[in-house]
Amino acid sequence: MARFGVLRIMLTGIVILAAHAGMALTGTVFGSFLGALVLPGVGWNFLCIGGTTLLTEIYTPPERARAQATNDLTIFAVGLASSLAAGALLQQLGWQTLNAVLLPWLGIAALAILWLAMSRTKQAQQAA
Repeated sequence: MARFGVLRIMLTGIVILAAHAGMALTGTVFGSFLGALVLPGVGWNFLCIGGTTLLTEIYTPPERARAQATNDLTIFAVGLASSLAAGALLQQLGWQTLNAVLLPWLGIAALAILWLAMSRTKQAQQAA
């Protein structure tokens, strides 16, 4: 993580998830479907590891364990709810729409990460 930086890792995760959405939107032939199944796991892991690293940076050492536990509980609860809703959402929205809905959220996340990177750069310049 230190070699590339947490924000670059997270932006890479967003690019990988966008590639997933792009592959998923090409259809359900085997190659597209296989890529669309592999890429979200990789992209999600980049974002999860990066987000967890950011989380530990903003809390004091006594607060970190509780913040980490709350974060993990939230991730698992949202994952559970998403798993339970996946079939109904697929039936209601369809494969193309369900995957296209991901793109605006990725854009919002990318903008937030870029904003954080710019504010960190500005703080470093002011401190120097």
